[in-house]
Amino acid sequence: GIIGVSVFKQDGGLYFSCKGDGSACTSASNTVQVTDPVALFPQDNNGTVLTLPSAPVSGSPEVDGTLSFGVDTQQDNTFSGQFYPLDSSGDLQTTYNGKTLSSFVDSGSALYYFEDSSIPHCTTSGVTYYCPASPLSLSAGMQSSQGMTSISFSVSNLYADYLSGSRALPSAADSTEAYSMFSGMFDWGLPFFFGRSVATVFYDSNTATQVGPGLKF
Repeated sequence: GIIGVSVFKQDGGLYFSCKGDGSACTSASNTVQVTDPVALFPQDNNGTVLTLPSAPVSGSPEVDGTLSFGVDTQQDNTFSGQFYPLDSSGDLQTTYNGKTLSSFVDSGSALYYFEDSSIPHCTTSGVTYYCPASPLSLSAGMQSSQGMTSISFSVSNLYADYLSGSRALPSAADSTEAYSMFSGMFDWGLPFFFGRSVATVFYDSNTATQVGPGLKF
């Protein structure tokens, strides 16, 4: 089974009620949407903590991580770290290459997604993956409750890393140019989670010191 790692207790925005002829559709109420099972727990129900180990920049065949239920409710889900409040859409601001972008942190995105014309693409036809000749060390700012925090990350040759047998790819990235839904955005995908514990606090929930929705790492 899959347990969603999201700040929303329901799959907001994914369910619609439509007239028979499809002429008008409205968002369905939360009462008919699938609820994140963690939010239904009697305790440890304010969010989740996803922890993945570090991996080499070129990746690893596999890694083992943990998903803890609750944030700052037990000894195994309590940790210090910056808090990053999210808006009603689950987004926050990221600055990259002098631009301020709407962004989101998403373990369900296999790669980083952002636009940078200075990074070479793979030469394989039909793909927009970034494939620099050697790994790049990059940084971007992420808006926390205490101001803009610099986040370091790497981008390597995704095609070569994948062909070498790596499936856990901490430096895999793709351009947003082929994905209209990501246009002008920065998607901190699964690579962001390697070497980190990332807490996700549900919307309308809170920890002892923070109010969700938000992230802590």
